[in-house]
Amino acid sequence: MNKKLILEQNELLKSNLETAKKEIDRLNKQVTQMNASIISKDLKISELEKKQSEKINNEDFSSPLKQLEKKVEGVKESKGYNYASAAIGEIVVESVRCSNKLTENGETRYRELVNLILGRSEVSKADILEIVKSDMDIDEKNHRIDMVKLDAKEYFRSVLAQRY
Repeated sequence: MNKKLILEQNELLKSNLETAKKEIDRLNKQVTQMNASIISKDLKISELEKKQSEKINNEDFSSPLKQLEKKVEGVKESKGYNYASAAIGEIVVESVRCSNKLTENGETRYRELVNLILGRSEVSKADILEIVKSDMDIDEKNHRIDMVKLDAKEYFRSVLAQRY
């Protein structure tokens, strides 16, 4: 190659090197800015998490619990509470007895029937609670509770009869 061509190539390579160095500097500045932005956002996230944590720690969760306790106390004070408790106990015991019959020896074919029994048990308990909370006189409450209990037990027997 001749000397002039080599010098031109050398100048071109120097120019390309300068352009590449400028691009590297620009990209390094951009990376530095992005790192600073990430650090800033991490700090903001940490502050928000700390505030949220403090808010949760300072929040009073006892209020809903107190409201529930008042409802329970209201039910306890109403007439027929003991009678209703005994009826619910009988329904629960009967539902467990029937469920046990359906699942004897690890039987799994009757899951749906067990779910029907347990569901009816829950519905009966809710019905009894509504009766206790009502303004009826004690004799009417007891009569209706007996009807709910009788209906539940009949339902349990009908479900047991569905075994194949």
